[in-house]
Amino acid sequence: MDWRAPGSDEIIKVYKRTQKNREGKVRKTQLFTITNDGQCMGRVYDQRRSGTKYIKNGCKFPLGFWKKDESRTFSVTDGGRSRTVELTILNLGKKPSSCVKFNWKLFDTATGQKYGDNDYKFCKKKSYDQFNNQKD
Repeated sequence: MDWRAPGSDEIIKVYKRTQKNREGKVRKTQLFTITNDGQCMGRVYDQRRSGTKYIKNGCKFPLGFWKKDESRTFSVTDGGRSRTVELTILNLGKKPSSCVKFNWKLFDTATGQKYGDNDYKFCKKKSYDQFNNQKD
């Protein structure tokens, strides 16, 4: 769908993701688009009970050509705060039916404090297949 961020004249194509709770009420709504010169799909909008935030250059999922064990870092503005996202490819597989597994980390750019460290696994015709939240 087309979307325009508040305070901007630019209209971008976004993908909408809505998650509902057990009662069927919307728990969160997120808008994603292709970011960082086609290297990622990232959030531009995130609304949850805790509030609404706008994200610039978000990077949640790798896109394009990557190699196993390759890591890339991206500068993100998340709710007005400077963050760094690091993506690392853990497994690509060699067949069209293979799953992609990657690690996503989120850091405060100024302090280096880690806010997230998650492994994701996506498989053909299953999409989101596995999530592992790394606790320190």
